[in-house]
Amino acid sequence: FSVAEQSIQEVVGRKFILDINRYELYKNAETLIRAFNLLRDTIPHILYLKGGKDNNEEKKVLQNLVKELNLEDRVIFDIEVRSEGEMRYMYTHADLFVSPSLKEGFGWTPIEAAVLKTPVLVSNIETLNEVTCNKIPYFNPYSPEDLAKKILAILQNPPSEQDRIKLSEFYLEQYSLSKQIKRLEEIMGL
Repeated sequence: FSVAEQSIQEVVGRKFILDINRYELYKNAETLIRAFNLLRDTIPHILYLKGGKDNNEEKKVLQNLVKELNLEDRVIFDIEVRSEGEMRYMYTHADLFVSPSLKEGFGWTPIEAAVLKTPVLVSNIETLNEVTCNKIPYFNPYSPEDLAKKILAILQNPPSEQDRIKLSEFYLEQYSLSKQIKRLEEIMGL
């Protein structure tokens, strides 16, 4: 993120939990919505689900769940194409970033959130454990109760600024271009 933040009116001045994923069932926003519902009377936050304009059928399933749980005023489905500055704003102003996916190809968004010093929770799947180098708290992606418990624990006792800076620096070094080139050269035997 090389540009300044650009605010997003829907969340200015509001406390929110963020997930950035496509609206596909395996991205598991359903578990996040159900966990959020368990906390609805405990926390003042809204749930901000950033997705894309595709996957309309899956998004409708999630929107119906939100309606069924009477959370329409607490959950935002954002399908807008956002600038780099707006994406930076989302990450840096969220109180917590949650990646509830059941499977991932790589999983950049938790790393991006951590680099921008936002507390992060990830589902306990092999890909996310590997990508995050087991340095981010995880939860059972099939248990809204476990996720709700972990969300509340982080919101009530967030990592210190020093710990967030340290984690950001670790990932900036871990995923630096020079380190990636070195790894590629090692794989290729150069």
